[in-house]
Amino acid sequence: TIRHIDHIRPHATGGATTERDGQGLCERCNYVKEHPDYTVTGHAGQTTTTTGSLVATSHPPSPPGLPPPTPSYSERTLMDFIWFKDPHRRAS
Repeated sequence: TIRHIDHIRPHATGGATTERDGQGLCERCNYVKEHPDYTVTGHAGQTTTTTGSLVATSHPPSPPGLPPPTPSYSERTLMDFIWFKDPHRRAS
């Protein structure tokens, strides 16, 4: 049963808070994947264990023809802040 909504690529290492980088995990799986002896990569959520076993979970594709998700108010505010603080984007 899904108990945790999680980043596939951890937010602390640059993972985006987006639908494409999200997955639903049971509580145990979410905590296990954070263990330093495990490595999680890619959109499929591939996990390599300490014994070399590979566990893969699939990420369902987005339905065809739908526009990309609209950023939340917080995401939009952050994007605007970054955009206007970048000296390369400021008007001269």
